[in-house]
Amino acid sequence: MNEEKKERPKKIIKCLNKGCQTKLRVPETEEKIKLRCPSCQFTFEYEGKYHYLYTLEGKSFLAFLTNTYTLQSRFDEAIEISQKKTEISPDDEYAFYGLGLSHYGKLYQHYQELNKTYSKAVEALKKAIEINPKNPSPHLTLSIIYTSNNHPQEAIETLQRFLKVKGRDKLEDTEVYKILASSYQLLGNNKEAKKFYQKALTQEPSSLQVHYSLGKLYLEEKKYQKAIEEFEKEIEVTLSNPKILKFELKHIPSFLGSILNLKEALKKRGLKEEQIKKNEILKKAYEAVNLSDSEIEKELKSLESIFPFR
Repeated sequence: MNEEKKERPKKIIKCLNKGCQTKLRVPETEEKIKLRCPSCQFTFEYEGKYHYLYTLEGKSFLAFLTNTYTLQSRFDEAIEISQKKTEISPDDEYAFYGLGLSHYGKLYQHYQELNKTYSKAVEALKKAIEINPKNPSPHLTLSIIYTSNNHPQEAIETLQRFLKVKGRDKLEDTEVYKILASSYQLLGNNKEAKKFYQKALTQEPSSLQVHYSLGKLYLEEKKYQKAIEEFEKEIEVTLSNPKILKFELKHIPSFLGSILNLKEALKKRGLKEEQIKKNEILKKAYEAVNLSDSEIEKELKSLESIFPFR
């Protein structure tokens, strides 16, 4: 005996043509179906489970839902609904405004969480310093957190207090001087920045970071000869260190930055292109890295989020 074919459940929808109120019976499905209204001959797609959202009532409901989710700080849901609304109404400015607002809400929520985490980190590190003020590690970490969050003055105060501690561990003084120098540089106090960069070089003459940073500082001050000397020193140190050469040179941002900045400093000094090409240190650098200027720029952009050298 043949089984009878079961009819798919049907639902009633309205024609999407404005002014036509004809009701149509369509299969209950989540798939899109192309329909033609028998009354007005208007052709449209039935959007399955999303069909209601294409009606005027549905569009109003979407706006209401977006606002509700946003007010409840349910931003992922608000974004999902807003995104759907932009697909349904691609010419509706308010649909895109709602989507942008939802993304902004999520971003703001994320920053609030970051601020809480930041405060907890600072609180814990301050407690570590209180327990043992002679230990440089929590001082350095706290100062890095401060500079990373655009609070260089707090970083300076933290490290200056550490330098006054009697009997402190001096093993990390070079790092202390580097962070102090970069913090003063962020504040625009180049005099103090240079003083601490020089102190760092006294203890670590081959510091790539310090030579590069000093070169950038001199370039900014239009002291081109001094800038040239620092960039050349960074390149020479890099190319003479067998440990560094084990790594790909294109992954060392101070080296890549020194190449481009040395070239710029030579130009600013008044040298012509042919004279710049004869610079022996620059020639060795280009030969070693085997990249064009545009390729170096590209590599630096990919590294700059990790290494704040630029």
